[in-house]
Amino acid sequence: MVSPAADRPHAFVIPCPFLYRINTILKLAKLFHHKGFHITFVNTEFNQQRFLKSRGTPCLDVPVAMAFTMSACAIMGLKRIHVLRITLKYCVFADKICLETSIDSVPSMKDTQLKDIPFARSTDPNDIMLDFAMEAIESAVKAPTITLHTFDELEPSVLRDLSMIYPCVYAVGPFQLLLNRIQEDDLKSIGYNLWEEESECLQWLDTKEPNSRKLNRSGWDSTVGRFAAGVPMICWPFFADQQMNCRYICNEWGVGIEMDNNAKREEVEKLVRELMEGENDKKMREKVMD
Repeated sequence: MVSPAADRPHAFVIPCPFLYRINTILKLAKLFHHKGFHITFVNTEFNQQRFLKSRGTPCLDVPVAMAFTMSACAIMGLKRIHVLRITLKYCVFADKICLETSIDSVPSMKDTQLKDIPFARSTDPNDIMLDFAMEAIESAVKAPTITLHTFDELEPSVLRDLSMIYPCVYAVGPFQLLLNRIQEDDLKSIGYNLWEEESECLQWLDTKEPNSRKLNRSGWDSTVGRFAAGVPMICWPFFADQQMNCRYICNEWGVGIEMDNNAKREEVEKLVRELMEGENDKKMREKVMD
């Protein structure tokens, strides 16, 4: 492999090995490349083999969930940039474990309960998921730089609070909105997916009204994407940070409606009609566009 120019920064990019996470980090890698970085994208052996069947560096860029990369950075003498693709509300209080208490020690987190925090479902220090979340956050604190998939207008107070905890925090996003501003033809050939994209759904989508609403699992990447598109949401959270995201989408930002986990078709129809034809329709559109 040809070595990058000495004056060109070189970044290793290691995504959490889930397809939707890989796609998001590919967008971030493209933004880095646009700013002059030489990119090495690190894939897992399993995903790399799937991809193949289907068809000395100063910087390591990793999501916070990949905490084990800290030791690799130390061995290789690399600087590390953590990439957080979750709402900042998660970061501030991931280390306070008491399920029945409200969070009131940080102004930007008022009225939030610990049960809203991802993976905080037990006070047992030996709980596997709690230990995983704690290890990830403790590792993130040690990183010299943290890149957040958010933007100042969406979470200004939490960004301020987080900057008092972490030494160097950068809000970068929404990724897709930033990528849309890039005009260079040589970047258009760089995709956001390791596999060939299935475009059949676009034919169906083209028959629908522009900026139609979206059923959202409330994952953070898709949430930021909906803000970028100006689309209100029906939230159907399942796990991880999705409950926290849903709470803020519906209660704090007022740009979505939550759907119950066991919702029947009648309830789904009711929510869709409420979001598309109800009194709050115009208000939600105005809020998400703001």
